Amino acid sequence: MKNKILLLFVLISSISVGQNKSQDDIYYSKQFDAKTNNIDSLTTLTVKNSENINEIKEKQSKFIGIIEIGYQKGKQISQTDYRNARIKLNAIAGYQINPYFSLGVGTGLRYYLPELWPIVPIYANFKATIPMKKYSPYFSLGVGSIFETDDFECQGYFLDPRLGVSIKTRGKWSINVAVNYEMQLFKELVNYEKVFGPTCILIGVSF
Repeated sequence: MKNKILLLFVLISSISVGQNKSQDDIYYSKQFDAKTNNIDSLTTLTVKNSENINEIKEKQSKFIGIIEIGYQKGKQISQTDYRNARIKLNAIAGYQINPYFSLGVGTGLRYYLPELWPIVPIYANFKATIPMKKYSPYFSLGVGSIFETDDFECQGYFLDPRLGVSIKTRGKWSINVAVNYEMQLFKELVNYEKVFGPTCILIGVSF
């Protein structure tokens, strides 16, 4: 009788241990699956966030803003012909076609000294860049018209080539230094007077 009771106890104990082990296996399996799902969800979310960030950066990187300032000293053409010095201010909004080329529209002010006679240029701008890690050389060309500030009447046309280098700072911000030579064609009745501005240095930022 004792042997039967002992055998029954051993059998019940074995069944209980087996059930506990099976429940533990199921519990840990569920925990592992939950952790795996969480990791997969987190990985998917991280990838999606990275894709969204890259997409936003890609969209943002298409716009280019440029602000520049420069000074051209006066030039004596002859004893009776003197080209006034001028202060130059440029503002350009552009679109980055690819890492090498961009197109934009620009405006600004030209203050002729000492009278401070202002004119406003409006022009199309083309820029070609050789992208580098820190210093990126570029060539830029502006072509457009010039207007007086009183009644905003067109006074002529101008050509604005420049050769410079863009110095990377942080993010999209860069410092631009360029050598510029501006030619203006002023209307005088049916003729045009050519005004070749002397070479000047332009300093600005792009973003």
